[in-house]
Amino acid sequence: MSNKTKRVRWGIIGPGMVAHRFAEDIQSVFNAQLLAVALRSQDKARAFAQIYKAESAYDDYRFLAEDTSIDAV
Repeated sequence: MSNKTKRVRWGIIGPGMVAHRFAEDIQSVFNAQLLAVALRSQDKARAFAQIYKAESAYDDYRFLAEDTSIDAV
């Protein structure tokens, strides 16, 4: 990655089937990273985060929205 290329740090809210595919695809994009996921269930959020190597798992959508390290949701 060059110095001019910014890594886009993504957050996913309410992962369903489409979100799983999106999270898989993020892994193959050189300037993208899945940073956080939010679901109403902390256990499910952690499980999703573990599968796709996201750093954070939230059980409240507001926490993800307030995470200043995320560039896009």
